[in-house]
Amino acid sequence: MFVFIFISVLKYMPKSFENLVNKIFNKLTVIEFYKKEGKKILWKCLCECGKFCYKNSQSLRQNQVYSCGCTHRNAKILNLEGQKFTKLKVLKLADKESKIKNNTSWLCECDCKKTKIVKQSDLINKNIQSCGYCGFNKFKNIQKSRRISEKKFNRIKGTKIGKLTPIELILCEENTVSKIKCLCECGNIYIAPLVNIINNSLKKIKSCGCYKNNFRKRGADHYKWNPNKDRTKRDIYSPENKLWRINIFERDNYTCQISGKTNCILHAHHIASWNSNPDLRLETSNGISIERTLHYLFHSLYGLGNNTVEQFEEFKTRYNNKEFSPKYY
Repeated sequence: MFVFIFISVLKYMPKSFENLVNKIFNKLTVIEFYKKEGKKILWKCLCECGKFCYKNSQSLRQNQVYSCGCTHRNAKILNLEGQKFTKLKVLKLADKESKIKNNTSWLCECDCKKTKIVKQSDLINKNIQSCGYCGFNKFKNIQKSRRISEKKFNRIKGTKIGKLTPIELILCEENTVSKIKCLCECGNIYIAPLVNIINNSLKKIKSCGCYKNNFRKRGADHYKWNPNKDRTKRDIYSPENKLWRINIFERDNYTCQISGKTNCILHAHHIASWNSNPDLRLETSNGISIERTLHYLFHSLYGLGNNTVEQFEEFKTRYNNKEFSPKYY
């Protein structure tokens, strides 16, 4: 009977592999071939504790498994209560629900009064020395970042980038980043984060700000000033005209005075034309809030400039009589 079963099992075994039946590996004894999963061959093993388990050929031959897991489950629990490991003081044995991957774990209190559950092996081997939130680990990170900053600074020290020349390194402190002090061609001192140099983004910063200030000048001081340009075109973008536009919208409660819509883009329309009535340009009585599409329609019918009050009243009556396309209603 035993011979028949053994022969039947051999039929389903892969041809090119080592037969491990009846061989002993630590606490495991191979009973029979189980199955093949991809390139792995699984064997049914009997442990000394009496439990069955399934292990692959590679883990058995290379001595990667010792038992079915009973030695791990029955590991010796040391009495660490009250002992201190670096900054962690052991309070008590952790509950089953709080254990880390079913390993023997202890509830510990750090010097910063925060609690943390740590494996017994990590405490003994000093793999974990604090809760991870206090300054013990931050100190190491600061020292490491300072060393990196000094290497980066030595590479570009004295080299000119745009109008800036790096002259001094300001090392990082807690919750800060390393910065670099640069001398601009204008004589000013500019401080930039070292991250900008690491990412090569300091090339975009051409100066301490003096280069950009030349382009922020307005009026006759601007480098593109054209004295021959019509004054009326300049006044359209003046701050006074922008304030007049806001006053018109607030007076009309942000509502189109022709269609009555509120959820639309509004334009402030000059009833008497802008170019032909310079005295009425900033008068609120000469303005009205109308929808953008209707504003474009009005000027497409009556042209840009030299518009009159009579034209606007005619446009309103035509709109109320629904003479225009349905898309405007």
